[in-house]
Amino acid sequence: MTMAELIFFSDQDDIWLEGKIIDALKFFNKQDNEMPILYLQNGCSFSDKNGLINKYIQICRPKKIEDFFFLNGGLYGCCMAFNAKMRDKYVDSLPLNIFMHDHHMTMAALSFARIEYSNVKCIFYRRHLNNVSGGPLSNYKKATNFIFSDVPIINPKSFEAINLFFLKNKFSLTKNDIIVFKIFLDFNALSFMYKLFYIFKYNFNIYNSKIILIYKLLMR
Repeated sequence: MTMAELIFFSDQDDIWLEGKIIDALKFFNKQDNEMPILYLQNGCSFSDKNGLINKYIQICRPKKIEDFFFLNGGLYGCCMAFNAKMRDKYVDSLPLNIFMHDHHMTMAALSFARIEYSNVKCIFYRRHLNNVSGGPLSNYKKATNFIFSDVPIINPKSFEAINLFFLKNKFSLTKNDIIVFKIFLDFNALSFMYKLFYIFKYNFNIYNSKIILIYKLLMR
């Protein structure tokens, strides 16, 4: 693989660690790059004020589209490396509007490609007041935000982006993915009992846990 066939998203305020590019090249040189592949490296977050915040920033590892819907966001774009075929899938699947580039890339990869995850730390994610996504928080802050946040279970911006993605790409999706997209898009209109039924029937979850999703549903 040449460098022209390997693409990274890069945020201007993050620090790439030595070996980030070499690690991705080693991975992709072992793959069939005629298939679209998204590779997720990892990293740790820090701030100039507080130092190290988290040992790992990429802890969520969805493998199917059902694992993604209720996250209200995508995987970290700063950790993404992908081949030319994945780039083409990303571009071809773009609707007129997207929530965030990494949100759309996550959907495109889960729908049309393969995702592989690594624990190799290749980036320092700089967290500050101007982060677009907010960035990774401490475990305590994540827990308190989860319990006390007034953000709805389905973020409206994320929902709209998922709906637009589905409308653009529904004829290219698998039969199962079409079903779960439709159920998710109708989820807010369902009764509580039907929501529970579909969570178990179609394995909707957050961080590989139905319990967390149900708890969030009850709290919000």
